Amino acid sequence: MLRTSHHSTGATLGRAALIVAHPGHELNLMGWLTMSQPSVFVMTDGSGQLGRSRLHSTTKTLLRSGARPGPMYGHLSDQEVYEAMLDQDVDLFVRLTVELAESLCLDDVDYVVGDSAEGYNPTHDFCRTIIGEPSSSRPACGGRWATTST
Repeated sequence: MLRTSHHSTGATLGRAALIVAHPGHELNLMGWLTMSQPSVFVMTDGSGQLGRSRLHSTTKTLLRSGARPGPMYGHLSDQEVYEAMLDQDVDLFVRLTVELAESLCLDDVDYVVGDSAEGYNPTHDFCRTIIGEPSSSRPACGGRWATTST
């Protein structure tokens, strides 16, 4: 599911953002969360097939660590993301990408940590894809983000 890898950009300090597909993914990074205190963007509410959001638990974890929920925080259910993929709702994914890029610019983020594409869960793969898009658009904000996968 999650794996840690280091990116050789040297971007180890500065304002960080964590971008994950679902609540709970932050648990693998507790030490880093406490050290970096990033803005955390969660694509879905983690409701899965049961239809119950897991955001409350993630919010408590973030606040205890000093991290903070970002503006994009569980706005979609897992079901809504899957339906948008099946319906080829490109506009939704473009809007999410633009919203994420604007938030990262406004927060003056220096580096991004996020889910890896794994070829198993399409929401994880989508999350990795949109991390790449705002990262490549960083020059409009005055630089380029360093990115790494978890």
